[in-house]
Amino acid sequence: MRTGFVLATALLVAGCQWIPGTEAHQIREAEGVVSRELRDPTSAQFRNVRVVDQVNGSRAFCGEVNGKNAYGGYVGFEPFVYGAGRVHIGQDDVDAIRAHTHHCVRQGRTEAEFDAHIAEIEARTARIRESLKG
Repeated sequence: MRTGFVLATALLVAGCQWIPGTEAHQIREAEGVVSRELRDPTSAQFRNVRVVDQVNGSRAFCGEVNGKNAYGGYVGFEPFVYGAGRVHIGQDDVDAIRAHTHHCVRQGRTEAEFDAHIAEIEARTARIRESLKG
């Protein structure tokens, strides 16, 4: 009985990536878009992929991708961002670094908005620390 429950649960969880609208399905679609940017799309390997909700209500997909080069060897995992209809791959490209910072770190906030957000978090943390002292 327990084996049947575990098997059913595993199949349900694994199947979520194929159900439209689920986060797993959205990640799968984003991985497809990113892989098409590689020299050999079928060689794409992904890790640490996550959905980052943006302050404007949209979503970005951040993670790492590895793919094969022209010689057939894997080049190593590189950070990627898929957001606002664009794909950025790499850590040596200024635009990719800016896109990663904007979408994956700041959640679509401008630098000033992000600084204000961090200041708010720091102030909240200071208030909590003060309340714990008393």
